[in-house]
Amino acid sequence: MKLHKYSIKKIYFNTLIIIILLITGATVSVHILIELNKIDESTKEMISSQGTEFQGIFNDFLRRNDIHQIKRVFSSMSARKNFVTTWLSNPEGIIIVSDNNTNIGQNEKDLLKKYKLPLKHSNNKYYYKTTEYASIRYPIIFGASMGIIAPNRKGNFWLIYNMAAIREEKIKNIFIFSMGHSLLITMFLLSFSILLYKYAKGRVSRIASSIEKFSDGDRKVNFIIEGKDEISQFSYLIQKNANKLIRSEKTIKANEEKIKHYLDIIDKYVIRSHTDKYGVIKEISEAFCNISGYKREELLGKHHNILRHPDMKKETFKNLWKTIKSGKTWNGEIKNRKKNDGYYWVSAKIMPTYDSKGKINGYASIRNDITYQKKVEEISVKDELTGLYNRRYFNENFQNILKRNYRYNKYACFIMLDIDFFKKYNDTYGHLMGDKALKKVSDLLSKLFQRAGDISFRLGGEEFGIIPHAKQRKDCETLCDNILNAMRQLNIEHLASETADYMTISMGVCSIENSVNLLKSEFIYKKADEALYISKDKGRNQFSIINI
Repeated sequence: MKLHKYSIKKIYFNTLIIIILLITGATVSVHILIELNKIDESTKEMISSQGTEFQGIFNDFLRRNDIHQIKRVFSSMSARKNFVTTWLSNPEGIIIVSDNNTNIGQNEKDLLKKYKLPLKHSNNKYYYKTTEYASIRYPIIFGASMGIIAPNRKGNFWLIYNMAAIREEKIKNIFIFSMGHSLLITMFLLSFSILLYKYAKGRVSRIASSIEKFSDGDRKVNFIIEGKDEISQFSYLIQKNANKLIRSEKTIKANEEKIKHYLDIIDKYVIRSHTDKYGVIKEISEAFCNISGYKREELLGKHHNILRHPDMKKETFKNLWKTIKSGKTWNGEIKNRKKNDGYYWVSAKIMPTYDSKGKINGYASIRNDITYQKKVEEISVKDELTGLYNRRYFNENFQNILKRNYRYNKYACFIMLDIDFFKKYNDTYGHLMGDKALKKVSDLLSKLFQRAGDISFRLGGEEFGIIPHAKQRKDCETLCDNILNAMRQLNIEHLASETADYMTISMGVCSIENSVNLLKSEFIYKKADEALYISKDKGRNQFSIINI
């Protein structure tokens, strides 16, 4: 992890500039507001001071009747800053002396009106102010005769100033002063902030360096910065969370080791696989390889049907795919083929897996080896010679199988068949050949009846039973014809037979068109046996049907 080494600096100085600008602006504004309130008062003092100064001069000159000196002073006053005009008027208000000769002889009221100053005034010194001009009036006592003015008579001395110019000048001075003052404050704040930044940057840099080392794998790094400020508190918080992370890492590592151990156990002992949605193997466990006899690389990328055993009916796999493609879990028993052409049985649970969009992207399966149980089961329910279900299995399941078929089709049938003149076959060809003939007949039945719902039995000796998956009597008749034709094609020589020169069979069929729930298995068996004897009485090599 790399920290942006300028990020704190940018944030700090941007914030500092904003703060300094706010402080400077506030300082200048406050100072200007304060000084603006003082402008009028200071202007009044300035004009009053100048007026008092000239009043004393004029009074002295008037007493000596020195009009020449008075005119010279008036002329020099025009150089005064922000000055507009000044004059001396007689008691009647007529201007007799002025800095501007054009004003002489005018009535002072006209000038006051021109400058928008008050026309009425008292005899005492008085200060006047408007927005544009400021003035001050002083009464003057004429000490000697001045033309038509009698001694000791009062006149007026006026000073007129440009108020706007005075304000502008004062505001400029105030602004310059305020900026200078603010500049000092700014320099102080900036110097202090730089020192503070360097101090903070050093402490933050230590934390950043520690974080970088920690992210690179150093778990012995120390984040603690001594102190009581926020950076110190922040460092303690980082150290606290780092310690939690270290403890979590240790826990995670321990859990990962446990999980790896459990996964190794699962891989070794659980028969597990995962395919894509087309059945191509993507993942298998060691246990899967061990039971199938294949190496992992021999199965990965291959379709799962590489393990299909020919004994498994196609209907089983059709039902399997239909179930899992619909998003459901399939449970059942499967016989698989090993690499060496052997076989094994598994109890399988196959379920769909999904992608992030909720669509099926494959199938996962977990299997349990039930080969031993199936072998024990086969010994107990299968006939050793023919491999068909034995009489015990027939007796225990006959009624339930018939009910199941009837429930699906509203029809069921039971076929009983017997090899014609089998005793004579054994006497003629020997029991070994008799056993081989029985095996050929049983193989024929297994081949003809391999649909789901078809079950064949060896009931004893040369007697067999079949519960086919038939939907009506016509289907049952077709099946019986198929058996007779297949026996003819099998062409097992039987020269001792009184029916033909090859081995033949006779069949009796119990056709159930009413509810099988009302009938007992013994009754159904008896009716099939009766039909069998009808076939034998008719000459054998045929079938007879009894409806119930």
